[in-house]
Amino acid sequence: MSCEIRLARPEDAKQILEAHYDAVHVLGAKEYPQEILDRWDIGVTPERVRVMERNIKSDDEIYNHAEVDGKVVGFSVVVPKNNELRAVYVHSEFGGKGLGRKLLEAVEHEAKRLDVPYLYLHSSLNAKDFYLNNGYSIMHPGTHHWGNVKMPCEVMRKIFSSNFVDPIATLKTERLLLRPVTLADKEAIFSYAKNPNVSKYTLWEPHEEIEDSEEFIKDNIFPNYGKGVPEPLGICFSNKPNKLIGTVGCFWVSKGSKSMELAYALDEEHWGKGITVEASKALLDFIFANFEVERIQARYKTENVASGRVMEKLGMSYEGLHRKAVFHREKFWDMKIYSVLKEEWNY
Repeated sequence: MSCEIRLARPEDAKQILEAHYDAVHVLGAKEYPQEILDRWDIGVTPERVRVMERNIKSDDEIYNHAEVDGKVVGFSVVVPKNNELRAVYVHSEFGGKGLGRKLLEAVEHEAKRLDVPYLYLHSSLNAKDFYLNNGYSIMHPGTHHWGNVKMPCEVMRKIFSSNFVDPIATLKTERLLLRPVTLADKEAIFSYAKNPNVSKYTLWEPHEEIEDSEEFIKDNIFPNYGKGVPEPLGICFSNKPNKLIGTVGCFWVSKGSKSMELAYALDEEHWGKGITVEASKALLDFIFANFEVERIQARYKTENVASGRVMEKLGMSYEGLHRKAVFHREKFWDMKIYSVLKEEWNY
């Protein structure tokens, strides 16, 4: 069998979608019920062909495909700017012939050429072993959402650079350990996130059930980790590393402008002990040292005076009042904003 791996062209869009449909409904059926398969791929339609043509033309996504006797039998997609391996699919009739590995090598070659330090992906359960056998490791469980239909998957990663610094770091201070959040932390998060005093001025609602905390981890934290965004890390005391008492994180406001935002939450039992300041300082040290960031900002509802004191103790500069900047809980809120620049931060 002679196979050619090459960059896809817009005219390949329909055959790429046909290969995707077959791979999903034949190979995916080993792990998923029909309800999920039908949402994963509804079939080839004129609109989906047009969207695929646009995607192939895009400068953000790189498509390779495998062609046998003039027929597209598989494809792979990488989004270098997001460090994301979007997909590797092979038609079921051509499985087990090494085409998946060749397609994976093609997109990894493009990533390395562009100096991408690592790739992450959301692997379907039926493809997990394929990626493990090709040097990827499991970071944590993930979920794809199609309305009310949820598809379990595995978030995986492969590192290419020997100088790679894991953005989801474990950090230590005099009293604290900052570490990645896991599903085992859902009870600890629920214990403080259900407290209306903790969420009084947050932009998220009190957790009513432990499932809310589990969804917060799966649907918010894990996707951020997959993108290399430490939003958030768990806060623990050094002598109790398995007992999470809060979170602190930074997320991108604008990558192009090299700007991030700091956010935090802490169990009420530990308020007034300088923990949020200590944890935030450790995280900002790490962010300024390892991320291409020039500015980190933080915001709070004007009523949340304690949060403002945290920003002041961090040495952040008050920039002003954003009047009625947020509509939340049936009212408008004024927001105060602080920031610190890389050149101002001593780390």
